[in-house]
Amino acid sequence: MANYIEGNLASLPSSIAISAILPAKALMNFVKDYVDIAPEHIQALYSLAKEAQLEEYVNPFLDLSCTHFINPPDLLAPFDGLQKLLHQAYLAHRLMEEVNDKVMNLSGGAALAPMDMSMANIISHALIGDELANQLDHLVLLSLETTKVDSDIFEKRKVRKFLEKRKLKDWEEVAQRWPCFTKDCAINLQI
Repeated sequence: MANYIEGNLASLPSSIAISAILPAKALMNFVKDYVDIAPEHIQALYSLAKEAQLEEYVNPFLDLSCTHFINPPDLLAPFDGLQKLLHQAYLAHRLMEEVNDKVMNLSGGAALAPMDMSMANIISHALIGDELANQLDHLVLLSLETTKVDSDIFEKRKVRKFLEKRKLKDWEEVAQRWPCFTKDCAINLQI
């Protein structure tokens, strides 16, 4: 992975700003952290879904996120080590991001988790490369469309009441429990 990063450092988009003295090392640390936080995000999203009584809706997607690590898609067969883990983590993070957005849309504006992995996902997309990252994004969107879930769960009174409460006042407490990813500010986006 270190060789890959070194070889592709110059081709990263100019919007990715690295303020570290050793940019390749900063990117390597970013990749490790991005991979390491994926299981914590899966667990945290599971806990939040359970609290909201949305496990029935969210769990199939979380199971799929785990499956990407256990049994990666065939298009990742040529990769190994940390590079493959980056691709698997990208699938998991993107899927969780999309599920959170979907919950927000179906609930009338109440997100399930206080996640904002947009910047990290954009940086990871650039590290992976457009062609493969776009294929992985397509796989995520395909998973959202084809995974059978019951959207009627959002019509249940208890679920609506919980999500409305979360939207109005519980958000700060939930945000404190969410695993933090932004440990290192050496890498940022300039848009």
